[in-house]
Amino acid sequence: MSSAGDPDSSVVSTGVSINSSSDSSGGTAGGSSTNYFSDYETVPRSLDNSLTTEEAKYNYFEKMFSELSGDSTVELTGDFTGDDLCTLEASIICSDEPFIYNINLDLTSVTGLTSLNEQTFYYIDNLTGITLPDTVTEIGVSAFEGCTNLKSVTLPEGITSIPEKAFKGCTNLTSINIPDTVTEIGVSAFEGCASLTSVTLPGGITSIPEKAFCNCKSLKSIDIPDTVTEIGVSVFEGCNNLTSVTLPKGITSIPEKAFFTCTKLTNIALPEGITTIARDAFRSCSSLTSINIPNGVTEIGEFAFNLCNNLTSINIPDKVTKIGESAFHGCSSLTSIVLPSGITSIDEKTFFGCSTLTSITIPENVEIPDSAIEKCPSNLIITYYKPNETK
Repeated sequence: MSSAGDPDSSVVSTGVSINSSSDSSGGTAGGSSTNYFSDYETVPRSLDNSLTTEEAKYNYFEKMFSELSGDSTVELTGDFTGDDLCTLEASIICSDEPFIYNINLDLTSVTGLTSLNEQTFYYIDNLTGITLPDTVTEIGVSAFEGCTNLKSVTLPEGITSIPEKAFKGCTNLTSINIPDTVTEIGVSAFEGCASLTSVTLPGGITSIPEKAFCNCKSLKSIDIPDTVTEIGVSVFEGCNNLTSVTLPKGITSIPEKAFFTCTKLTNIALPEGITTIARDAFRSCSSLTSINIPNGVTEIGEFAFNLCNNLTSINIPDKVTKIGESAFHGCSSLTSIVLPSGITSIDEKTFFGCSTLTSITIPENVEIPDSAIEKCPSNLIITYYKPNETK
């Protein structure tokens, strides 16, 4: 195994050099001029293709990483497969002191690499950047999950899918280019990317699935193309710096917890095709002051606007027939509300804690349970009307 233990100096003719200017992958994905890696050593290394066993390659990579003296841009060349990258990842994890340096991987010049396996770089804490070659068209589930120091990723054109949990928990990822060829984003693809500030989705995407951007706590803006017709449960939950969202006209429902705890959301335009606002959809959106509910909405779910304590006005369309329990619980700035004629009952705690609510207008014969108006002002006036009367 002696040939496996040492990077071949005849293959690596340029040795180690100090990079005093921008390296090839120094910019952030998405076109920013920020260079995270300008002070990294540039370390050219080539995979010795005479190594045929996984053990030999593992020993080769382990020796290579053990010789790094500090933060390094590792420029890899040679013929690579997805399995080779998994072997490389294992050698980083199993090194005697794996996290004393940071690694920026430049794979631009490798050959033969068409895909990244599932969990290729799973929880590699010292991976700070990666540039993939143009030959890569597929990345696996959880490929970069848990890479908490990953700042920069360059994805090549040709990739069609960002799979489930691909970048989940990449807490230092500030930006990412999503190629125009991408048509699908997986569940939790960017969940917990707490430093991601903005995202532009390509025009071929038709849905944004469950938890895709959940807990992206620094996300301030997202450009959603008109092709999107569906958003998933908790898709933007915990995005507490998101201030404004425009949803495409093809979307027909706001799912459960879609904007839960988006505490800085002040403005959202709901498309006219919306028919349902689900449970917890806008719960704890404490900066939301008003919202225009489209005329086609028939149901407002439980806790839908719970703790929207700056909400001062809301229209309830005529087609709404059901408002769930605690839907407006804790809306302490709401002063008046008119319920449409299709409402036949009011659930428990619907207006609980609406401490400035002084007027409710409802259809006759609809009973209000005590808990629905508990902790509302003592001067609250309830006005009843006949369904065919002007409210």
